[in-house]
Amino acid sequence: MANDIIGVDVGGSMIKIGTVDPNTGKVKKKFSIETPRNTTPEFALRLIKKKLPENYKAVGFGIPCIVKDGMTRTAPNIGQAWNNVKFKDLAEQILGVKCAAMNDADAAALAEIKFGVMKELSGVTIFLTLGTGIGTAIYHNNILLLNTEFGRMALPGGIDDAEMIASAKAKTTQKLSWEEYAENVNTYLAEINKLFWPDNVVIGGGVSDSWYEWGHLLEAPFKIHKAQLGNTAGIIGAAMSI
Repeated sequence: MANDIIGVDVGGSMIKIGTVDPNTGKVKKKFSIETPRNTTPEFALRLIKKKLPENYKAVGFGIPCIVKDGMTRTAPNIGQAWNNVKFKDLAEQILGVKCAAMNDADAAALAEIKFGVMKELSGVTIFLTLGTGIGTAIYHNNILLLNTEFGRMALPGGIDDAEMIASAKAKTTQKLSWEEYAENVNTYLAEINKLFWPDNVVIGGGVSDSWYEWGHLLEAPFKIHKAQLGNTAGIIGAAMSI
């Protein structure tokens, strides 16, 4: 339908695409494609264009990098070719419709704020997506602080980057059990508490699909919540960015 809005969640491993009603958060159609290794924004956009339905009104993108005024800045999990690219302009040129872009964790947080678990939470809430990397967002008093990157902060014990132990990718590549992985995430959560003292932490991303296998192993002085929208949050939030 020509009035449909497409949400595109660009991940380090997969690009998830859905047709979204931004008023209800309902995803009418959803599919995914593998993210090409060392891809460029132009190549990714042309690949996405081939997969889109024939008629659509606009396309919103959630991208794993800093996004300022439609420009992608740093993108450590998808490649240097995404640094300092006028992505919004490039997307509109290639797709021929109105486009918008924002950080992928911010997009997912927007969806959870409007349609998911975060709409019921008060106080300082930190949203985490545990996937190829770690996406982060902070929400308080109806304000979402954009483009935070404390998924990559150093941790005690000489760990230079939290993603090295607490991302979903780390669990897979290091073949960690859920118990071992939860211990790593607890180390990360302890550092978050020391630096930010949140009231709530909401955890999304691929590992949230297995929440009942490991969520009960998490320990922190704040309340921990499973993201309600799962892997559709990034798609919904990307569509909301239009």
